[in-house]
Amino acid sequence: VPTNEGLVVELDVSVLFHIRKEAVRDIYVSMGTSYVQVLVHPEVTSTIRSLTSGVSAKALYTQGREEIATGIAKQLNEKLNPRGIEVEQALLRKVLLPKLVTNAIEEKLKAEQESQRMEFILTKEKQEAERKRIE
Repeated sequence: VPTNEGLVVELDVSVLFHIRKEAVRDIYVSMGTSYVQVLVHPEVTSTIRSLTSGVSAKALYTQGREEIATGIAKQLNEKLNPRGIEVEQALLRKVLLPKLVTNAIEEKLKAEQESQRMEFILTKEKQEAERKRIE
């Protein structure tokens, strides 16, 4: 699926759902036993494309995953609830970014961690210098 930067990202998503008791007959009569292929799968695909086109690859790869999974479940419920299908949860199990993007994100995170480590060392050295000055 494409992201808002135009990068193509592979996602592995599982959707947990159930049919409400009162809708079983209608779904069976209108779609038969292939309701997952006829109704659920196309809606899942459409919803994922819609949501990922508005987020960055970094959001998919880092802390934004849970928000996206929640958004998928919410949008699917809006689309499928009127048809008798209730989505319980969407699980974003795997995100595969292009290798160059993955490397760039990892390097940036490493640089941020190194910067924080240096700030800690500088703070510690200032505290030590202050302690020595007081003695």
